[in-house]
Amino acid sequence: GGAGLFWAIENATIKNLVIDESCSIESTNNIAGGLCAAASGDVVIDNVTNHASVTGVTQAGGLVGQVMGYAIFTVTNCVNTGSIAATSTAEDIDTFAGGIAGCIIDGQNTTLENVSNVGGVSSSSKTQAYAGGIVGLTASVLKLIGVTNEGKVTASGTVYATAGGIAGLTEVNAEVSKAHNTGDVEAT
Repeated sequence: GGAGLFWAIENATIKNLVIDESCSIESTNNIAGGLCAAASGDVVIDNVTNHASVTGVTQAGGLVGQVMGYAIFTVTNCVNTGSIAATSTAEDIDTFAGGIAGCIIDGQNTTLENVSNVGGVSSSSKTQAYAGGIVGLTASVLKLIGVTNEGKVTASGTVYATAGGIAGLTEVNAEVSKAHNTGDVEAT
């Protein structure tokens, strides 16, 4: 299961949407995202703002918790101001949290352009924890253009923890330009 304004989107274009701060999005057993828990296929998200707090167990993102199995994933002109947290107390679950996306995997063409996060981002796990102001972890070719993080980013993992003002971890080629971070970053 998962939680979001939409549980999942596939081959979709979503534009001009605001998720109000009176909302709270929480998954007590899996993935959560302000806009959607999961995204796949060809997805375009433009001019979407999330003000809601987002809490998940495995992955949490200001817009999308988990992105996977897609050809094109494009996010432009989007903002997150809500607090984002992925927290697990299980012995065998890694956690991923990002101001825009928690985890991006198995894709071919990812572009995040003119996006920003001002909400706090935290990832906590008894195994591995990944947190990023924009993306927690990406295992897909990624372009980050004109991205900004102002929120505090923290990762706490018993085995491994990684935190980044922009990205917690990029496992595949990442192209970054005009990125700016002013948020505190801490991994323990």
